Amino acid sequence: MVGAGTPDGNTGDARATLARKLIDAVQYAVAVTVVAAVVSAVPSVLLGAGLVGVKYGLFVLGFLAFGYASFLLQPVKPWKSGGHRRDREAGEPTPFRRFVRRLPPAAWFPIEPEERFGREVKLLLASVVMLAVSYVMEVVFGVGV
Repeated sequence: MVGAGTPDGNTGDARATLARKLIDAVQYAVAVTVVAAVVSAVPSVLLGAGLVGVKYGLFVLGFLAFGYASFLLQPVKPWKSGGHRRDREAGEPTPFRRFVRRLPPAAWFPIEPEERFGREVKLLLASVVMLAVSYVMEVVFGVGV
């Protein structure tokens, strides 16, 4: 009997692939958020702003990343692309992407490059995580209130 997951009925493989894609994307989003927090922390500490500067840094970088990811998510117009679509992860992966993929848990669940979410989806997810961390810092932990 053919299942509802895939044309050949292999729902277990489809779920496993989706889980691996989500692990890869969430790990990338968390890694980008950590880097953004560290980048925000350096000038914040040097200027004496402390965690308030990190909160604002994550907020600003999160909105910038959201805008850039939204731009990347727009479809390529056929008359501008010559009929070709953009690559999901064009060219070789950056050193940062290679580093993130070597970290657990993504290293434990390898996934083929063509099966991963595109960089635009990962960046959009990272921007949402940055904005969420900034929000939690303010509302839950009272940073800068």
